[in-house]
Amino acid sequence: MRLSLYLMALAGANIVLGFGYNWYLLTWLGPGRPTDALFAGMMIPQVLAAVVGGALTNALVPMLSVEAASRRALLGWTFAQAVLLATGGGAILLALAAPLWVPLTVPAFDADAVRLTIHLLRVQLIGVVLLSVATVQRAIHNAAHRYIWVEVTGLIATVAGLGVLVGGLRVWGVEAAAWATVAKAVLHGTLLLPAMGSYHGPAWGRPELRRAWQRLWPLMAGSLYYKSDVVLDRTLGSLAAPGVLSVYHLAHQAYASAQLVLGKAIVGPAVPALGRAAERGDWTVFRRITRRRLAAVLLIAIAGFIALVLVG
Repeated sequence: MRLSLYLMALAGANIVLGFGYNWYLLTWLGPGRPTDALFAGMMIPQVLAAVVGGALTNALVPMLSVEAASRRALLGWTFAQAVLLATGGGAILLALAAPLWVPLTVPAFDADAVRLTIHLLRVQLIGVVLLSVATVQRAIHNAAHRYIWVEVTGLIATVAGLGVLVGGLRVWGVEAAAWATVAKAVLHGTLLLPAMGSYHGPAWGRPELRRAWQRLWPLMAGSLYYKSDVVLDRTLGSLAAPGVLSVYHLAHQAYASAQLVLGKAIVGPAVPALGRAAERGDWTVFRRITRRRLAAVLLIAIAGFIALVLVG
């Protein structure tokens, strides 16, 4: 319980800072087409980060939690390099083809706003690649029960990203917000890197890679469907008056924050234990952990809904 409280506090602080990031941006620049272009440019990177990151976490943490530390390091480096190649290649293709598909997602933007959206998208795709690799690093830490350090490093990176935003807005305008996400991803990955151990070249022939892919693709396919609402929301938002899309993004971020906190504080710490119980075939323990975590999430969600109705 104490671990969950610590994780909830750290995740909450991270989310508050992330919310403050967008609040400061909109307060400084004001909602308009530049900020709309930034958030429209976030659309595909955001979907990719959610689909890849969520699937990697759910597939790798149970797999790595039952491995010895030496094998975990080897597999971790292999997974990290595989994700770097896959997401890097995908990001390059999306960036090159952006002039073809971006106008379809922002039909009401004029030519200048479309060009700005494409530029900001390409910058943010760099951050997506780095965040995807960092997801593998977080999975290694979580499998070893180093949950606190993962959240602390994320908090440090968020503070640094906020600093880049505050200092850069005066010079680069809205482009500083895109580069701030890249700076955050670079710092987070750097802070998580030492605990991965000595570098290992990719072991492409490992059966764990094939098993991981077998677990990943259905998770990514399902997540892609559930996350597609982001594309629809941003496309419809682009049809509204300038600035509406930016305000909607801020409101949606506040709405999703509670889910993220619960996932990190309540659900995340249970995954390694569930993985080990499944590996042993101990379904009694598996069901007990699941019921307890489900009850905790349900009670907190009900309390949060009541609070929202009363004081929202």
